[in-house]
Amino acid sequence: MKGMARRLDSVVRVLQRFGVGQWALTRRDQRRILALVCTSLAVALLLVDFDGGSDGSVQEGEIAPHTVTATHTFEYVDEASLEAAREEAATSVEPVFVHRLSHAADLTSRVSRAFRRARAELGNGGVAPEEAARASARQAFTDGLGVGMPDVVVRVLEEEGFRQEAEVVVTELLMGAMRQHVIPSEDLLPKGAVTVGLFELTPDGESHDLGTVNTRLFVNPREARESVSIAMLEYSGRAVSERVTEASSHVAKALVRPNVTYDVAQTNGRRESARQAVTMPSVVLEKGQTLYRDGDRITDAHVLAYRAMNEGSQHYSVLAQVLVLSMLIGLLLGVLYSFCRSMSSDMQTHPHDAAAVGLALIGTAAAARILVAGAGGIASFIGFEAEASSVWFLLPVAGVAMLIRLILGPIWTLLYTVSAAVLCSVLMGLGAIPMIFFLFSGLLGARLAGEARERIAVFRAALWVGFFHGLLLILFHFVQIFAGDEAVSLATQMRPLWSMSLGFVGGVFSSFVVLGLLPMFEVAGFVTDYRMLELANLNHPLLRQLMLRAPGTYHHSLVVGTLAEAGCEAVGANGVRARVAAYFHDIGKTLNPQYFVENQRDGRNRHEGLDPTTSARVIIAHVADGFKMAQE
Repeated sequence: MKGMARRLDSVVRVLQRFGVGQWALTRRDQRRILALVCTSLAVALLLVDFDGGSDGSVQEGEIAPHTVTATHTFEYVDEASLEAAREEAATSVEPVFVHRLSHAADLTSRVSRAFRRARAELGNGGVAPEEAARASARQAFTDGLGVGMPDVVVRVLEEEGFRQEAEVVVTELLMGAMRQHVIPSEDLLPKGAVTVGLFELTPDGESHDLGTVNTRLFVNPREARESVSIAMLEYSGRAVSERVTEASSHVAKALVRPNVTYDVAQTNGRRESARQAVTMPSVVLEKGQTLYRDGDRITDAHVLAYRAMNEGSQHYSVLAQVLVLSMLIGLLLGVLYSFCRSMSSDMQTHPHDAAAVGLALIGTAAAARILVAGAGGIASFIGFEAEASSVWFLLPVAGVAMLIRLILGPIWTLLYTVSAAVLCSVLMGLGAIPMIFFLFSGLLGARLAGEARERIAVFRAALWVGFFHGLLLILFHFVQIFAGDEAVSLATQMRPLWSMSLGFVGGVFSSFVVLGLLPMFEVAGFVTDYRMLELANLNHPLLRQLMLRAPGTYHHSLVVGTLAEAGCEAVGANGVRARVAAYFHDIGKTLNPQYFVENQRDGRNRHEGLDPTTSARVIIAHVADGFKMAQE
C-alpha cells in the first residue's frame, strides 16, 4: 500500500508540472483510490472470459452454461446437416448387380464341346479296342465339361453313344436354369431391400440397364438346381429314355453357376452422384439471434454455428478486455461514490469502509461467476424444465446489501447494490432482468435490515425478501409473455415455478450470509447495532462495576442514555449508539467516585480540601481513565 501511495504522489507531481491544478492527496485519499483500483481490477478479472470462445471451444454433448446470441450477422453452411442429408441420399441408392449372359453361352459351349469330343472318341473305335475307346470317350466328355461327374452318369450317356438328343436335353435344361438370376448367396442382397438395380451384360460386351428389379427374382445355386429337376419332368416320353433324361439333368445341375454379381463400381458411382446432387442453402443468423440457450445440450449444429460466428468476428486479448472493464467499473464506482457523497454530507468515508464495500463487490462477482458456470449442471440435476437462468436467482445479493446496511449505513448500501446489480447483469449475459431483480432485491433487503434490532429480525427480513423474489419473478414471467418472448409462454408452467422457488431460497439464504459474515466484520472493527445492543446489556462488567462503585453516576448514565436515545430518534439519528455511549461515558469515575457530586451521599465535598488545579485534574482525569478502562 505504501508503494502504491508513493506512485500516486508521483503521478500528482507530474500533473502539477503540467499545470493540472494544485492537487493535494491526503493519506486517506490515497487509500480510497487504492481500494477503488484494486476492486476494479479484481472484479474485471472475474468478469473476463479467459476462454473467449474464439476457438469454438464448446463441445458437443455438454450443457450450455449460458445463452449465446449472435454478436453480428453471419452466414454459414450447416455442414453437419448437409453431410447427414448426403449420407441419407447415398444410402437410399439401391445396390447395383450385373447379370452376365456370357456365363450361359460359355456353359453351353462346354456342353457342345464335351459331347462332340466324346462322340469323336467313340468314332475311333475301329482302330482302338472297343473298351479303350469307350473309356477315352468318357474321359473326353468329363474334360470337356470341366467339372467332375459321377461315373455312373457318364456311362449312361456313353451307352447311348453321347447322342445329339442327349446333348439337346442337357443344353435346354442348363439354359432354363441359367436364364434365372442366380446369385452366389442371398447374403449379398441388402437387408430389407425389395428392389435392386440390375444391368445385363451380353457376351459381346454390351450393357443394358434393366432398371430396378424385385429381389424375389434372384435365386441361389441350390434353387437353380432344383429348377432343373422340375424342368426334367417335361422330358418324359420324348426321344430319349428316362435314364438318359435323368443323366442329362445331373450334367445340367453340375454345370449351374451364379451369373449375377454385385457391381461395386456402379453402386459407388451412383451413390456418389446422389451425394453430389444434394445441396443445402446457407444459414443466415441475424445479430441478436439466439444460437443456443442456457441448459441446452450442445449439438453439432450448435458447435458449427458458434465456430462460424467466431471465425467472422474480431477477438481481442484478455489484457485489453481487463483494462477496459477495469476502467468501466472504476468509472461506475467513482460516479456512484461522488453521487453518494453529494447526497449525504454525513457519509462515512474512512478508507476501511471503501475497502469493505470493495471486498463485498469482489466476493459477489466471484460467487456470481461460480454460480453462472455451474448453473447448467445444477439445472440438469434438478430436471423438470428447470433452466440455468433460474439458478442465478440463488445469488444472495440481498444478504450482502443487508450486511452493508448494518455495518456502514444506507448510503454505502446504495452504492453496493447498484454496482452489484450491474456486475451481475454483465456476468449473466447483459440481461435486464437480472439487473432489475438484484437491484430491487438489494434495496428491499437493506430497507428491512435497517429496522431490525435483533438478530432474529434478520431472518424475518430474509423471509420477506424471499417472498418478494417470488412475486417479482412471476411478474417478470408475465412481462416476457406480453413482450412476445418466443422462449416464454403460458404453457411453460414449471419454469416460473422453479425461478420463484430458487429465488425464495436465495432470499432466505441471505439471512445466513448476514449472520455468518457479521461477526467477522465486527471483529475487524466495524460497529453494528447488534454489537451496541450487546454492550447495552446492564449486566456488562463495566456497568456492574459502575453501579457498585458509583451508583449515582450509574443512575445518571441511565437517565442520560434514555434522553439521548429519545433525542436521536426524534431527529433520525442512531438512538442505540447514543444510548450505549451514554451508558459508558462516565465509567472513569469508578476510580474516584467520591470526587463527583452525584456520588457524595454523606454531604461532604472532597474538593473543599484541594487546590483548584488538583481539583480540576481529578475531575478531568475520569475521561482518560474511562478511555483506558474501555480499551482494557
